[in-house]
Parts: sequence; C-alpha cells; structure tokens
Amino acid sequence: GLLFALLALLAHQRALSSATSVRCSGWAVAAAAAYALACTAKEVYVPLVLVAAVWQPVGAGDRLQFEAKAVTWRRRALAVGPWLLVALAYVLWRRAMLPSMIGGYGALSTLVTAEGLGAVVRALAGLPALWLAPVGWGAAGRALSTGIAVVWLACLVLALARSPRPARALLFAGVVTAAVLGPLLPLVSYPGLTTPDRYLFLPGFVASLMGAWALKALASPSGPSAGRWGVAGGALLIGVTGLAVLADRSVVKVR
Repeated sequence: GLLFALLALLAHQRALSSATSVRCSGWAVAAAAAYALACTAKEVYVPLVLVAAVWQPVGAGDRLQFEAKAVTWRRRALAVGPWLLVALAYVLWRRAMLPSMIGGYGALSTLVTAEGLGAVVRALAGLPALWLAPVGWGAAGRALSTGIAVVWLACLVLALARSPRPARALLFAGVVTAAVLGPLLPLVSYPGLTTPDRYLFLPGFVASLMGAWALKALASPSGPSAGRWGVAGGALLIGVTGLAVLADRSVVKVR
C-alpha cells in the first residue's frame, strides 16, 4: 500500500508540472490507478486524496517549494479529478459491503462525547511512547520519547515558520497530519491504541519524512548552521526529558 501511495504522489507531481493538459490528464489517470491500488491494499490510504488536493510542486533539490508559483485551479482540478472518482467509488463500495461508509471497529458516535474526546487526546499523546520508548525503560522511556517528540515538533514549527509562504506550508502540514491520524481515531474505542501495532506504521513513516524535511530546511545556507541547531535541539531534548522524568515521578508519588 505504501509503495502504491508513493507512486501515486509521484505521478500526481508529474501531472501538476506537465506542460500540456493532455500530459496532465495521462499522469492524473496513472496517479488515480496507483491510488486505487493503495486503497485496496489498506483503507488507511483513502484520505491520500486530501493530500493530493493541496500538494505543492517539487522544485530544485527535490524538496517542497512552498514559495513556488501556485498551480492554477484548472490544472489542479484536472489532476485531482480522477482521485475524487476513485475515492467516491471506494466509499460507495464500502457502504455496500459494511454497515457504515467510514470508521473502524467501533462506532464513531462514541468519540463525540466528552469522554470520547478525552480518550482521543490521551491516545494521540501516547503515540510517541509507542513509537520511541525502549521496551522495559518505564518512566525513563516515556520521558525520552516525550523529549524527542517535543524536539521534532519544535523543528517542524520553526521550519514551517521560516518558509516564504508560512500559511501555505502550514495548510499542507495540517492536511497531511489530518489524513494520517484521522483513520486512527475510530480505533481509539476498539481495539485501542495501546501497543506498537501495524496501525502506527504509516504515521511513523510520515513523521520521519516530516522531521527529515524540517532538519534540512533549518540547516539551509540561509539560516543558522546545522551545528547550532544540533546544540539547541540537544539542549531542548535534555531539558524536556528531565522535566518529563520529574513529572512522572511526581504522579507516581501522588498515586
């Protein structure tokens, strides 16, 4: 599924950057075909159409150029149209096969209550520990994972803020985050996000890519050197990890 999803985005990039409408249509059909195969491999890739709708052209150096000239609405509609047809067909097929058009094993209605929203917040806050905490480390592992997550988030926010088009960059990052984490929400009620299971593969992959992009953007020649960012990130990691350890011990004592 991930392979077909990446191929779909590659073809979509070619469609957006094509010189003629005919080439754009051809690449758009190829992208939609790869997207359909990704959806049949795993339903978690269905929201990829949202990412395609706000996808930014890739410029020199193979990195997202948020400062690049915006794609015309006509070209974007031509490129995204086949994706929408695939997504609509998949949703209708799912409705015919299962009792709901969206959702996982549990009912979505349980997530719109105060208790359900609290469970969602706790589940999302616990994702870094499921990804990064070494087995058997206990409080130290949770603290270390929290520190890494804070450093990652700080680097991402700084990279987005330093973009020539911060609003466009923030929109893109927000849509990607929603498309990746959205399919996990129905799983909060059942079976739950309590173990490092297969559900976390795609979010972990995307988080790694976003972190790599942020570090590259921060270490660009126009900004501070990579060494300075490394020292600042290391200091932030140590500080947050220490605070997390103290907070965890305080909670244990209170209990």
